[in-house]
Amino acid sequence: MATYANIKPLSDSDGVIYATSVPLTSTEADLYNTVGGIGNPNVDPIVVPYGQSIQAVVQLVVSGAPGGNLTYVVMQSDLGDGVWVDVCWCLYTQTNNPGTFVFTAGAGGAVNNSFQQSRTTGNAPASSGSNQMILGSRIRFVGKSVLSGGSSYSQGGFAGVLATIRYRILGLR
Repeated sequence: MATYANIKPLSDSDGVIYATSVPLTSTEADLYNTVGGIGNPNVDPIVVPYGQSIQAVVQLVVSGAPGGNLTYVVMQSDLGDGVWVDVCWCLYTQTNNPGTFVFTAGAGGAVNNSFQQSRTTGNAPASSGSNQMILGSRIRFVGKSVLSGGSSYSQGGFAGVLATIRYRILGLR
């Protein structure tokens, strides 16, 4: 196979970046921090008109040396009306180890299911979990982090939790 000087192969990556090292705040907020454009179709919220299911990998890293950590990330879906329903969520309490969580949802696995949205905005879920459901029209990721005690010093001057999120939508087949 010939190599041409003007061709640079793209990296082998199948996921779309939603957030890269975004600092979680003490108030629940959308974690999107990626700029869309040519080659990056990402928009916020993620529009899924023909999406059948989604997989997302959420990586959380603590910067600094807190004594306590209560961090959560929630994948939510709506029907284009702004009524966001929790789909998958993780609760992260480590103070010195990174955490990697996998969220999956959709693909018709929610036939004959009914549940009530029970988490109030801004309140951490009791544990990691999910609601079995098909996808709505849009998806977003929100999160919050509350650190306590310990040292706030870290290299680079930031102490807190950073989130990186990559997702992949499975289309209709």
